[in-house]
Amino acid sequence: MLVRRSVLLPLLVILALASACSKKPAAEAPVAAPAVSFNHPKAALGSPVEVSYTFTVPQGAPRMDQDYRVMVHFLDADEELSPELVASIRRVLAGAPEAPGACGYEMNRLAWHLGRWVRHGDWHPDWKLRLFRRSRVRWCGRNPHGRAEVDGPVERLTGDLRHYSYRDLADQLERIQSHTRVAAEALHRAGRRATVSDLVLRPPARFLRGYLLKGGFRDGLVGFVVAAAVAWGVFLKYAKLWELWQGEGPARQR
Repeated sequence: MLVRRSVLLPLLVILALASACSKKPAAEAPVAAPAVSFNHPKAALGSPVEVSYTFTVPQGAPRMDQDYRVMVHFLDADEELSPELVASIRRVLAGAPEAPGACGYEMNRLAWHLGRWVRHGDWHPDWKLRLFRRSRVRWCGRNPHGRAEVDGPVERLTGDLRHYSYRDLADQLERIQSHTRVAAEALHRAGRRATVSDLVLRPPARFLRGYLLKGGFRDGLVGFVVAAAVAWGVFLKYAKLWELWQGEGPARQR
């Protein structure tokens, strides 16, 4: 039996079916590896991508619309799963009874930057909802940081979602330029204006939060660089928002 669906996702990596009707854990959950296609080979940052998939339900299995939940798991291109996290996901897909009513599962993202894992500050812990029931998910947030939310209970999985954030410091600063432009334009479209406090108070407050309050100093010099770069990104976002309202943004005709 072939079933076709289409869903908007930033990047789909794994789609699996797990029995959801029985309260008893299944001995062997029926799993389907889908054939996936995208409506565009490339997409602009923050724009939706239509993912079409086709999968085969095992012969004699219960009807799709009554007895299955569709679980979607997605990763960014610079992320990978630790072995412990892989095992956690497999337990969920196999119908493990520890969280039978959960509609979504969060994973703790751990970033590698400048030669070490960053375990403190603004970057960690960093829980991301990356495994969820397709029928319960909705997409929200503001570009470039859209996020998934589910209508129902959420559990947390053990293991790290490894994030290889940037090639080097230059790559980080380059992407901060890109992300802050997208964020400023989103705020501008929403009618938000930059204030003096946004430019003067927010950046140092963000640095102090990440470096002192959230323990970024425990990551040594790398923790300092991360906190400073995050604060710089906050300043740039609001400076570019101010610039847009002054008529000097990228949309101005020259």
